[in-house]
Amino acid sequence: MSKISERFKEFLGSYIPTSSDTQDPKYPKIIDHMYANGIYSLEVNYDDIIDFDFQLATDLVNNPKRYLPEINLGLEEFCTEAHNYDGKRMEVFTVRFDNLVKCDRVDIKDIRAKHINKLIQLEGTIRFISEVKPEVREAIFECQRCREYITITQDGEILKEPIVCENPECARNGPFKLIEESSTFSDWQGVKIQEKLEKLRGGQLPRDIDCVMRGDLVEKAVAGSVVRIVGVIKIYQEKGKMGKKTTYSKIFEINNMKVLSKQPEELEADEEEEEEFLELASNPEICNMIRDSIAPAIFGALEVKEAVALMLFSGEQKILSDGTRLRGSSNILLVGNPGIAKSQVLKFVNNAAPRSIYTSGKGTSSAGLTAAVIKDELTGGFGLEAGALVIADEGIACIEENQKVLTLEGEVEIKNIKKGDLVINYNKDGTEGLHYVQKKIYKGKKEVIKVKTDNGKELIATPDHKVLTTKGWKELEKITGEELIFLKHREIWGKTKIVSKEGLGIRKVFDLSIDKEHNFIVNGLVVHNCIDEIDKMSKDDRSSVHEAMEQQSYHSSLELIINDKREKIGQYIDGLMEKNKDKIINGINCQILEMEEKPRIMSTDFNTISYSNITKVSRHSSPKEFIRITYSNGREITVTPEHPIYIYEKDGVATTEARRIQVGTLVPLVVKDDICKGEVTNVEKFPNETEKYVYDVTVEPYHTFIAEGVILHNTISIAKAGIIATLNARASILAAANPKRGRFDKHKPLVDQIELESTLLSRFDLIFIMTDDPNEVNDKKLANHIQKMWNNATDAINPPLDIDKLRKYIAYASKECKKVALSEEAQEKLNEYYVGLRKPSAEGEKPIPITARQLESLRRLVESRARMRLSTTANIADAERILDLYKFTMENVAKDTETGEIDIDMIMSGTPKSQRDRITVIMDIISSLDKKNNNEGAMLDEVYKDARAENISDSFTRKIIDELKQKGDVYEPRPDRLKLTLL
Repeated sequence: MSKISERFKEFLGSYIPTSSDTQDPKYPKIIDHMYANGIYSLEVNYDDIIDFDFQLATDLVNNPKRYLPEINLGLEEFCTEAHNYDGKRMEVFTVRFDNLVKCDRVDIKDIRAKHINKLIQLEGTIRFISEVKPEVREAIFECQRCREYITITQDGEILKEPIVCENPECARNGPFKLIEESSTFSDWQGVKIQEKLEKLRGGQLPRDIDCVMRGDLVEKAVAGSVVRIVGVIKIYQEKGKMGKKTTYSKIFEINNMKVLSKQPEELEADEEEEEEFLELASNPEICNMIRDSIAPAIFGALEVKEAVALMLFSGEQKILSDGTRLRGSSNILLVGNPGIAKSQVLKFVNNAAPRSIYTSGKGTSSAGLTAAVIKDELTGGFGLEAGALVIADEGIACIEENQKVLTLEGEVEIKNIKKGDLVINYNKDGTEGLHYVQKKIYKGKKEVIKVKTDNGKELIATPDHKVLTTKGWKELEKITGEELIFLKHREIWGKTKIVSKEGLGIRKVFDLSIDKEHNFIVNGLVVHNCIDEIDKMSKDDRSSVHEAMEQQSYHSSLELIINDKREKIGQYIDGLMEKNKDKIINGINCQILEMEEKPRIMSTDFNTISYSNITKVSRHSSPKEFIRITYSNGREITVTPEHPIYIYEKDGVATTEARRIQVGTLVPLVVKDDICKGEVTNVEKFPNETEKYVYDVTVEPYHTFIAEGVILHNTISIAKAGIIATLNARASILAAANPKRGRFDKHKPLVDQIELESTLLSRFDLIFIMTDDPNEVNDKKLANHIQKMWNNATDAINPPLDIDKLRKYIAYASKECKKVALSEEAQEKLNEYYVGLRKPSAEGEKPIPITARQLESLRRLVESRARMRLSTTANIADAERILDLYKFTMENVAKDTETGEIDIDMIMSGTPKSQRDRITVIMDIISSLDKKNNNEGAMLDEVYKDARAENISDSFTRKIIDELKQKGDVYEPRPDRLKLTLL
């Protein structure tokens, strides 16, 4: 045995922490627990190594390739001597290090050549995680000449083979055959870690690094988990078409992984801060104080600041009994002239919300939209275009301060537990585990209940704290007397029942953050810790911000015209995959291939038909059934049930799922390079009996292609494939956009002035028009404000709450007031407003001023305002203030300039009722004149003349006729004649 392994054995057997109250060595007890539970890895605090032997600690970091195997050998020898571990075991003894010193903690973006082959520590978010694969550890080869077996230990990514046969009578150089059934394998998993986004500022892009983990680390975390990893940077030479390159790619081989809490520690309020926040909340002006603390450097814009404050205190998501999810977060859009301080508001929010991203210009989209995408302080999620990572963490349940937690040293009251203590936990396989406390969290004072079990055990905790039952994790208040609860009594795991529940009022409560299994033992009962495991989320949450990960693809038989050659999509994509195996991106149940050479295919923007390029192809695991759709041109396509199909609706082209298509549905078809209307003549559903894959292509820029004379939708994206771990986790969006022509025109509809579709526009709860109108009084105040800032920049801005206190207050409110109810008076106020606005529309020809979507928005905002006051009940004052704010925004964005009426369709569809009425008049004129001319078409001049008689301008008539032509509702049988398409 080497000096290194001997020295580490000595450390294991004799090290006593300087802070220890006993003279017992630290690690023998832990190793005893390893033996009792069949565990083969030991976590060691790096500080302990430094304390024991500074030189050993230094050499370990600088030369892990030599030291890690020797240290692992030392652990194996120690365990074998102490407990006579089975020498035929499959597992490998591994020492896993944690808590490296500051100089060895590196941000992912700062990894450089000097870190190669060094032991370092990183923190980040798991962006992608692969399936678990077997990796050969000891490969057994058979010499094909003499049948000698040769064992080669594998320690890298590339399989090592024997050079010469070890049989001295043979001693030839092969050939050798790998005998897989005799070889030893271990678990392997690939992950991509992205740096923590709260560290990014000023539009920086997050960096990531590819990592591998082995053994008991696999499946330790899920996509979206925030982790701390310790490991070694390895490099592999890149290859090009001309040979090996001088550049190398990096892979981080993980030695240890710890799942961290997703709430930044600096946002946790202590008891003194809690008292301060409660005193602030009792101030009747607290909502105005928070408003005035938003972007204090910006003069005025009080309504905008108030809306932003409401967004930061967004309401909670609602989940109905049928699984339907109602959005709890609020979205706000700022539209205005350049230089009006829109981006300054976004940048302030980016700093006020610790888990946020700010991007501008092309960082968001070609539309020139700038966005700060934020999440509730505690839940820590954010979403930015398709593919931005979203993280959800919703645990606030807690344990009363005097309850006893089972640790390696015995039972300890939870209030006395410290970070780094070892606690006993219950593993999914029914065994006992041992894990370090990552953090103890003071949760303030909460309502608690006491439950008793039939064997005399008691637990005092908040009603929503979860305990492990035979039916999974359940909140205490929801457990019936018939359900069995897991418990540990001395050395025996068993089950018990709750026999009584009793409310005990308000008590101080705490919670612990424990990695891996996320549970610990309190008074013998298995309780859940504060981290809500992402893998427990419902299936509906596992979707990207922009699209669901659904099977939306085509049957292999679909024929495409690619580079002017007819190809079946299945054979074409299978052939590409076979030729480019090393370039395939493996997603969740799918494979994607980026196209280096971009083949041509016919595409359309529904105005013109032209060639576009295929940029990606994919194949997906096939579904259980298909939908075959036949069109009026005699062609048919076969698709998966969820696939979007283009159809005509009254407002133009839209999409619907294939399974919802009906015979007679109008669809866009292509005839001789023209787009015209056709219809669906048959829809058939049939089982999948032969197809292994379904296929798709990505066509830029319109995401359409033409096959069988039908305009088809392409659906593949990286987010859909699940390559980027995105969760639709209730993100709030604050966005700002400039008008298309530079300055906003109050006399034109909003939808005509910005590059956002009405379908997206309608998702914003509040929309503000920010203009720079000359006003002598306001201009003088603004000028004085600017001069004051420049004269004394530090003292000129003194908000009621500085940004650090505001961030903590938001986090505290989100934690303490997660569930907000509306008082009966507040609900009645909203209902009266909603019904009162809609009543004139129901009785006559008035436009619709509000829909159920806006009522939901109002409800969300009212809850947010209550949360600003640290109240779990929204009162009538909250409802009245939100209604005032809503009226202010609707006057600016939804008023029909022609009628002066509020018309929600100004936002929802971009076409107000007054305009729809005129379109109907023009279509009636065309129809009437067509009949008058013996169905030979309406004369164009006569259409203009009759439209003028109805007070419709020539410019509007010309615009509507052009739009009707594009939609296929009107066509010209000959020049200067118009006819309606027969429906």
